Amino acid sequence: MLGPGQVTAVFKKAVVKVHPDKNRNRNFKEQYMSKRIFELLNESRKQWLALICENRMMIVGEIM
Repeated sequence: MLGPGQVTAVFKKAVVKVHPDKNRNRNFKEQYMSKRIFELLNESRKQWLALICENRMMIVGEIM
């Protein structure tokens, strides 16, 4: 299993490859796919961060 730092590193590498600004010279289909993958990666990261925060709050609650 990956730790939070490793997940962030993998996310950053993936986002750089599909970032819409990096794919402007591609054909329309490739630009569209890059944009959608970029959006999905960002949405997934938001959900992952929310889950991490939720887990941390549960751990703090158990300690108290």
